[in-house]
Amino acid sequence: MVREFGEQAVEATMRQIGQLFAGNIRQNDLAFRYETTTVAIILGETTEKEAVLAVEKLQRLMGELRASEKQPALPFAAGLAEAVIHQNFDSVDIVTEVINRAEQALQNAIAAGANQITVLSASSAAAAVA
Repeated sequence: MVREFGEQAVEATMRQIGQLFAGNIRQNDLAFRYETTTVAIILGETTEKEAVLAVEKLQRLMGELRASEKQPALPFAAGLAEAVIHQNFDSVDIVTEVINRAEQALQNAIAAGANQITVLSASSAAAAVA
């Protein structure tokens, strides 16, 4: 996007996306810029089904944004991963594991094509953290 639209346009668009997301998540949720064109959202105490619904809502809202007036809707891909929390797991390992699964889910969504949402369930993480 930076090569196509320029750094200033991308920065302005990411600010718009940040405001859009912040205005459409719960007060106890967090949205932050993760990479140049990536926003991470932490949805506390949210089931997989609820998370998918929340992301679908953000996807619909983002469909109205454009990097420039003449461009189509911005590309959207989302990767979801539920944190697995057990008393005997080290908290650093839990965070690292969920970030890795969220990144993998995002890569899977991008590879699947435009406007995809991919979920890596918590059950796939139990062996990785234990």
